[in-house]
Amino acid sequence: MKKILLLLVLLIFCSAGWVMGQQRPHVANVNGEVIKRDYQVELYPNPTAEVLNVKSAGDNFVEAEFEIISLIGNKVQTNVEKINDSEYRIPVKQYAAGHYILIIKDKGTLYRRAFKFQKVIR
Repeated sequence: MKKILLLLVLLIFCSAGWVMGQQRPHVANVNGEVIKRDYQVELYPNPTAEVLNVKSAGDNFVEAEFEIISLIGNKVQTNVEKINDSEYRIPVKQYAAGHYILIIKDKGTLYRRAFKFQKVIR
């Protein structure tokens, strides 16, 4: 039941423009200091068969964590390769075909967003 509820919440956020290109500047209050960061996160290629690239065109992440959840709510094993401070590569070749939710969390800036992507078989 919790997995279904999580899935519904993620889908509602996704359909509300929370994902894919309609991003707003991220504002966080850390120890009384307001921090404003402009993250323009891009996932490509989408759909993908082997590798999902994540690129931040705005500010870089400080302590980025990546979590992938299938549409039925299962966490998927994620091995993220950091290319540089603004680019990451996630191998998805072993995943089953379907739609997934990528959650990016950055403890250093309190950034948290969800993105959807599709894994295809070629």
